[in-house]
Amino acid sequence: MIKTILKRVALVSCALSLAPLAVAQERGTGAASVLVTYSSPAAKRPAFLQYLEREGLPQFDRWKADGIFKDYRVFVSSFSGSNTWDAMLVLDFAHYADMARWKEIDRNAPGGLSATGLALASPTGTYLADDIWHKEAPDRTPAKAVYFVIPYQYSSVGEYKAYAEAYVLPQYDGWMKERVLSAYTVYLSHHPAGKPWDALAVLEYRDIEGLAQRELVKNKVRAALANNPEWMKASQNKEGKRTEEEITIADLVRK
Repeated sequence: MIKTILKRVALVSCALSLAPLAVAQERGTGAASVLVTYSSPAAKRPAFLQYLEREGLPQFDRWKADGIFKDYRVFVSSFSGSNTWDAMLVLDFAHYADMARWKEIDRNAPGGLSATGLALASPTGTYLADDIWHKEAPDRTPAKAVYFVIPYQYSSVGEYKAYAEAYVLPQYDGWMKERVLSAYTVYLSHHPAGKPWDALAVLEYRDIEGLAQRELVKNKVRAALANNPEWMKASQNKEGKRTEEEITIADLVRK
């Protein structure tokens, strides 16, 4: 009897230890994303941004045309001197296995950068993730948008998902209805035990005016959601569900 109980406990413990990765990589062999961050010394930052536009983006376009990945986006931090990244690449793959071709490219061109690019910046991290939640307005104009990229740490992926669906996403949807937010994506890392983030929210504000109204609209939407019992319950129990790390304000480089 005791052996049977111990065996069951061991099986449950094993399942729980595998749960974060299994839940984070929800699509199995389906769609997945790779996010790469880059850092550039201040003196080289202007040249690096020029490199991205003149040489980097055309190369990524060629790789996309060759079917290496389904789509991509390149963000650059709006301000220099931050404690975060200078640029971030997001690669979207139709199938998890398609990453194998990118892995071969990365061996010879780290982070997709040529020798010229590597003389100006270095890849600082590569992260495998799923875009679990995504929504966009039909009339969005990314060329005018300003982006908030917010990393989070959490202790339990299950608790975080329940918290996000009950508390966070209703606010994002409210901001979209108020027309300050035109799109959002929330990624969950395939390896949530690692740093610097377990979840990454990419919020697309329509323009700089929309960003300026961020706090006013946030308070307005929260006041309206206070009439929703489920949202209020999540609000009252949100402590400890996640830790917000340093935000990066960014612009989309890709035309």
